[in-house]
Amino acid sequence: MESRVLIQQFGADDFELYYQLVSDEQVMAMITGKAMSRNEALEAFEATLVMNKKDPILGKYKVFDALSREYIGSAKLELDVQQHKQAELGYMLLPSCWGKGYGGALAQALVEIARRHGGHKSLYAMTDPNNVASGKILTARGFTLDRLGEYKGMPSKFFSMRLD
Repeated sequence: MESRVLIQQFGADDFELYYQLVSDEQVMAMITGKAMSRNEALEAFEATLVMNKKDPILGKYKVFDALSREYIGSAKLELDVQQHKQAELGYMLLPSCWGKGYGGALAQALVEIARRHGGHKSLYAMTDPNNVASGKILTARGFTLDRLGEYKGMPSKFFSMRLD
């Protein structure tokens, strides 16, 4: 089955796409609790480019609708620096794309990339406890809820999935 989403690593010319997402109050409310300023976004984007140069597959991605090629959000598959056999899966969608099935398609595509890439035995993801939709997306793709906790001062639900 062909995916509804097209995923490509962010490149040097993609800052405005990235900024469109991270400067959106609605999007960031469930990620960090607040939108990024342009300077904060530039700093984070530069770090993204450095990370993306380290691996041709893992990193942070821009995401498009596979048919229309419309920009719909971003995603990440990052190797955990403490647990080298584990990678973090994450995604953010523009509010106009919420509730349209993109989150599920994107999570599935990321799981498939992680399986093909190899090298890690598990994935993990975190959601805001109020983001019920993301929790359902993750569990529908085989993730299990491990615990409730905090991440960088924000309440979080922690999910994981074995790949082997």
